[in-house]
Amino acid sequence: MVSRTVSVVMVTMVIAVDAMNRAHLRGYQAFVSPDFVRGRHFFPTCNVFYFPDRETLAGARNKCRSTIFYEHPLELASLDDADSQEDVQIAQEYVFPSNAITDRGDPKNWVWSGIHWEGNQWVGTDGHDVVLESDIPMEGECPGEQDTCPRDNVILDHQGHYGRANAARKYPFACATRPAYLISANRVTWTKAKKICERMGLQLAIVTPKDVKRFKATMNFFLGRKRDGLKPFDPANWIWIGGSDRHKEGSWFWESGKKGLPISDIEKYPWRKLNRPLENGRETQPDNASRLGQEGQDVLAINRDGDYDDSYISARRKRAFACQCRFF
Repeated sequence: MVSRTVSVVMVTMVIAVDAMNRAHLRGYQAFVSPDFVRGRHFFPTCNVFYFPDRETLAGARNKCRSTIFYEHPLELASLDDADSQEDVQIAQEYVFPSNAITDRGDPKNWVWSGIHWEGNQWVGTDGHDVVLESDIPMEGECPGEQDTCPRDNVILDHQGHYGRANAARKYPFACATRPAYLISANRVTWTKAKKICERMGLQLAIVTPKDVKRFKATMNFFLGRKRDGLKPFDPANWIWIGGSDRHKEGSWFWESGKKGLPISDIEKYPWRKLNRPLENGRETQPDNASRLGQEGQDVLAINRDGDYDDSYISARRKRAFACQCRFF
């Protein structure tokens, strides 16, 4: 007998767009580029990737499975937990603001869930049991002329209410994922990048040498492959991350939470090769621009090859940036 994990879902639970979610939404508005990610038109969060394009249930599942992330295909999100529901609500509000939706039945008001009726019970995408608290209202007409109109699949609206829909209906959808990082192509200063991540409820990324392989894969996913012929300090070659010694020169911290996390053995990180060796013949990093007779390189960036550099915090330096998801 196969054991199942039971997930109890409160159908009557309404996820209000409260002050916290509105603050997160403002962060995402600064994070997400106008044309979304690499033109693929999806809204990334730490729990789901939301696609506003309308698909049938089968189409939504296929689109998720054709999205390869960390070398694995995604699956349609069940949306039976508070975290994924809140992320979807933020995405819905960004793409289709609720104050512009006047009809509850408007497809833009809904998103496919992976919950469906199987046998004599509701189950999620991965087959786990989902116990729904009460009867779910039927939503939408059945496309075309059908003798029967089974509504054995679950959809979720802007307010966190469930509905039952026919699989041939077309709605936006969300794919389940748990990325370690979210990367924005929008170029901003390090200080603004830090504020944007925090408004989203996240933080600027912590990327240690053991994380570089995964981080490079994440850069390729969100930004596309590195272009050939990029100059070493082309803004397209660098991503802001969360390391800093701005409070005390030479004392490097990941700016996480109120106290931060000390960065140990930072000299052993894979640093960008200097254009010219220092006078003593050694390449010592981080160098705080001492070789140029300058100072002020107080924050960390990483390039598309996974090399680190201490960089200026000035308003002129604008780059893409990475936020870190809390559960990583």
